[in-house]
Amino acid sequence: MKMYNITDLLGTSIAADEEDPWHLPLILFFLAAVATNSLYMLSRWINLIAAIISTRFFTDDPRIQADTVQFFPGEEPHVTIQICTYNEGRVVEETIARACSVDWPWNKLSVHVLDDSTDLTCVQIVSSAVANWNERGIDISRRTRPNRKGYKAGNLFHHFDSVQSEFIAMLDADHRMEPDFLRRTIPSFFDENGNTKDEIGMVQAPWGYYNAEQNFLTRCDALALDIHHVVEQTGRAAAYGCFGFNGTGGVWRKAAIKHGGGWSWDSVTEDVALSYQAYLKGYRFIYLRDIPQLLEVPGNILAHIQQKHRWTKGFFQVLRHSYWSILVSRKAGAALKFEAFCHLTGAIQYTALMIALFLYPILVLHGIDGPFVKGASLFPIVEPFMSGIVTCYAKHSGPEGQYRGFLSRTRRLAIILPYIALNAAMCLFRTKAVLEGLFSSDVTFLTTPKEGISDERKKVNPLRSANKVVRKLADDITAVGGLALGLHQVLFIVVYDVRHPWNDAFEAAIRLLNILLCCSLFWVNSNFLIEKHKWARNLSHVLRHLYRLPLMLCASRTVNSSIQLSASDWWNIYFLSKLYFHFRGLMNLSALWNLLLLVWIRVPFPTGWGSNKGLRQRSLAKVVCDMVLSFLLLWRETWFPPLLEVMKFWLNPVTRPTG
Repeated sequence: MKMYNITDLLGTSIAADEEDPWHLPLILFFLAAVATNSLYMLSRWINLIAAIISTRFFTDDPRIQADTVQFFPGEEPHVTIQICTYNEGRVVEETIARACSVDWPWNKLSVHVLDDSTDLTCVQIVSSAVANWNERGIDISRRTRPNRKGYKAGNLFHHFDSVQSEFIAMLDADHRMEPDFLRRTIPSFFDENGNTKDEIGMVQAPWGYYNAEQNFLTRCDALALDIHHVVEQTGRAAAYGCFGFNGTGGVWRKAAIKHGGGWSWDSVTEDVALSYQAYLKGYRFIYLRDIPQLLEVPGNILAHIQQKHRWTKGFFQVLRHSYWSILVSRKAGAALKFEAFCHLTGAIQYTALMIALFLYPILVLHGIDGPFVKGASLFPIVEPFMSGIVTCYAKHSGPEGQYRGFLSRTRRLAIILPYIALNAAMCLFRTKAVLEGLFSSDVTFLTTPKEGISDERKKVNPLRSANKVVRKLADDITAVGGLALGLHQVLFIVVYDVRHPWNDAFEAAIRLLNILLCCSLFWVNSNFLIEKHKWARNLSHVLRHLYRLPLMLCASRTVNSSIQLSASDWWNIYFLSKLYFHFRGLMNLSALWNLLLLVWIRVPFPTGWGSNKGLRQRSLAKVVCDMVLSFLLLWRETWFPPLLEVMKFWLNPVTRPTG
């Protein structure tokens, strides 16, 4: 066999078999994933560094502007608060109450509830709240229109001319405004002498979350959104004076909306489209990072996927319709054009991350293994991990937010890797959204279902809000594809682990990240099907009971054989049982896959698959137990004694009957 080096391509000598048809395609796919990640990493590193420098390592005092500009009584500008709602009766009443209780003169404040609701109960809730605050002297009105043309953007466009104020505060139906919100944001539109700064078009406040501790999904989602606000928004505001409006929790100058072309519904992310168009008209934006306003993050996987799908699809619609005007504009520098492209196409980043990590075991099995390949495999997670650490300690929690103490912020570090895995596991759904954004003209705005949970102790059935999610066959096919991808990668990891026992930290990290991504794939896609379809829920219950039968039979043999266990075996039993209960509550179907995987790799493999001794000492189960489960123990679970007997049997394959 003729061997050749591709030093010029990878910077390392890799022996390649010319007869292997997968050799070159695997290298090209891997390089494409690494190059794509490098592109987005550059953008995110710039934002991270800009955020750190502009805030002096997040030690500055953003209140200086608000304290400098003081309005004399009666000289405050008139402000209109617009609340967009569509069948969101569970949350909008509290939002109306917060908006009407804001610290601002009542004669300089108007509240418009732009209600597109078709549900009579929601209409009654809004009407009752509006009438109640009207009786208290607040200028508040419920405004409707004949149809839902343009959805949220059409609602804002329809009522834009009725706004008489110079400034418009935008709120979603679940956004709980803090009392000092206007006192902190409006001064940013003025200088210290009280003169208006006409170039300031919008002021954005970050988000807080009143249900961040509801479940594992909300913890991960809250961290992802916090990274967006702490790192990306702060960095873009400091480096370019331009960033995307988040759709809620901000104040617009009415003239900036008008000069930016108004609210357009050729995209489902009309807020981002307007932001870039207003910037090209000469307006600049200010981000106030220390006044988070509470809202709700999706509490179930259906709502989570629907929200992220809409955002991804909308960004690519903006790319298709508006990026050319950014690219040819002389008001946008080269750096901003690059940042706008990375911002609008950022969903590709985690897909490329998953490809790079998933390809490494396959590359090694094909004889492609060198320093460059090793380094490039882990490079994509460096920046997300650093951004997560910075966010955990730099995030302003607000008066009602979570993570206000040092210990709570430190405990939050355990969510960083699951957050990365969750974003990567959404790759197929995001890819579907990318294709729709690029090639579909559908601009249907799917409102994220909300429950209005403010007390984490309240138990709410996720299926109640899941019924509001639009059901599409393409989503089911995508979820099945995600399960197939996870199963495919699990098999590759097992074979890789058997043939290449790990001897250093890098090999352990590769196994850790791959199994974490596989678990996340099973979790996201199986829960999507389970929460969406009754047949999937029934199937999960059947499978969960069926796999106990052979395990309990094995356990009965184990009890009769009086096995002696070592200290390391007891630790493995403890960790495996914790893993079982942690995933049992979160994954359902995926708990089956993970448990079967951990059990299967304890079974002796056929000849040629690796030694049984090496498998026992360096198996994937050891890697998962010793590294992943150390931080999963942060969640308190219940000890299940019968599981101990099952694990005794499987952790000792030497005593297992051969028949």
